Amino acid sequence: ISDLTGWTVAIIFIVKTYRKVRDYLIARHEAEEQKDKDLKEALMVTRQYPEYRAQSLKIQQSLENKISNLTDRIESIEKSNRKREQNRLRECLLRSYRYYTDPEKNPQQAWTRLESQTFWSSFGDYEELDGDGFVHTVIQPAMNKLQIIEMTDDDTIEELMKSRR
Repeated sequence: ISDLTGWTVAIIFIVKTYRKVRDYLIARHEAEEQKDKDLKEALMVTRQYPEYRAQSLKIQQSLENKISNLTDRIESIEKSNRKREQNRLRECLLRSYRYYTDPEKNPQQAWTRLESQTFWSSFGDYEELDGDGFVHTVIQPAMNKLQIIEMTDDDTIEELMKSRR
C-alpha cells in the first residue's frame, strides 16, 4: 500500500507540475504571438509613414493656399471699405463746406463749437484714411475762416440759427 500511495502521490505531483508548465508555456506562447502581431502592425504603420507624410504635406499646402487666398480677399475688402469710407467722408465734408461757407445759407459765416468739432473730427477720420486733394487745398482753409460760437453763448447761437436757411 505504501508503494501504491507513493506512486499515486508521485503521479499526481507529475500531472500537476505538467499542467502548470503547460499553462505557463501556452501563456508565454500567446504573449509572444501578440508581441509579434503588434510588431508587424507597427512595421506596417512605419512603412506607410512616407505616404502619410506626403498626404500631410499636400493638405498643409492646400490649407496654406486657401489661407493666402483668404488673406488676399480680406485685404482687398479692407481696401475697398477704406476707399468707400473715404468717399463717404469726403461727401460729408463737401456737404458741410457747401452749407457753412454759402453766404445765403449761413450769412454770419459762423458755426457752433459743436458743429466745428463734429466737422474736424470727420476731417481727422478722412485724413487717417489718406484723404487729400481738394479737401485740404480748398475746404480746410475755408472752414478755418468760419467764426466759432461757444455753446454757452445762447443768444448768439439763437441769432445764428435764425439767420440760416
